[in-house]
Amino acid sequence: MRFRAAPRLVVLGLVAALFMPAHDAAAAACGRATGCTKFELIHAGSTYGWYPARLRYEFRTEDGDSVPGVFSLAGQTERWVVGAVGHGTQEIHSLTGDVVNDWNQSFKKGRWETRFRSLATRDKSDVDPTDFSVKLELVPDGTPAGRCAPESITLAAYNPAQPGVATIGVTTPGRVLSDTISPRGPISDVDNWVGDQSIATSAWRVWAVEVTKKSISFFVDGKIVRKQPRDGLLAGRRLHLRLSLIGTPGAAMAETWTQQDWVRYWPMKRTTKAKAKVRQLANAQPLASVGTAPVNPGC
Repeated sequence: MRFRAAPRLVVLGLVAALFMPAHDAAAAACGRATGCTKFELIHAGSTYGWYPARLRYEFRTEDGDSVPGVFSLAGQTERWVVGAVGHGTQEIHSLTGDVVNDWNQSFKKGRWETRFRSLATRDKSDVDPTDFSVKLELVPDGTPAGRCAPESITLAAYNPAQPGVATIGVTTPGRVLSDTISPRGPISDVDNWVGDQSIATSAWRVWAVEVTKKSISFFVDGKIVRKQPRDGLLAGRRLHLRLSLIGTPGAAMAETWTQQDWVRYWPMKRTTKAKAKVRQLANAQPLASVGTAPVNPGC
């Protein structure tokens, strides 16, 4: 799948969005009447029995190109673009400056999850371009739409120039906990989207985080990868999901696209009773690194 470049523009394209209460989920799973593919069912909500979701956006091509009211954007936006029919995604296209996109649905605890991919198109530049850094994070309500949130829980932060590695963690003033992970498949596509949806060969990744009073747990592609004791981190704060593209000031940037297939919020009411999965949730390792440098790239 390829899209035309838009000269000198930073463009956010929303291939429509539909808010779907939990009771409508079965009627339009994964944003289409035909339901989900097997790859779309690879996510933590399915693995660990979080259903039903309290809030969900399944982006749909046929719903038009208006911006959903619960999403906000900071950055240079010139026009909307609509993706190929059948690819219902929220799409950001950036050529120059930073872009910040917030899902303004906030909670003090719960589970946030998104199916997401990115593409760095370096072949469109006459020079050796610099890749945008990409980050998905929870930020407290009221956090300015800047490149480096002083407090955040990072679901994923990566740069395509460092293939296969993403950073997860928690940033607070004076205390940073982080770790690196390597999913089974690529972190980002380069120059062309990989056409299939396999987690082994395409850049489709599913990132999730669970925030409770006692812990913060991180998930990738339907599996828990780290579990950190809360220890008062961001205690009492209402959090919401943010996606950012972070450029390098003064550098020629690689034309970059991101696509969110869906975003969901799950309450804490339900979880798996399968013994093996309960053990996975209980025994996940904590974040490995403790320091003061921000988790997020570009800071």
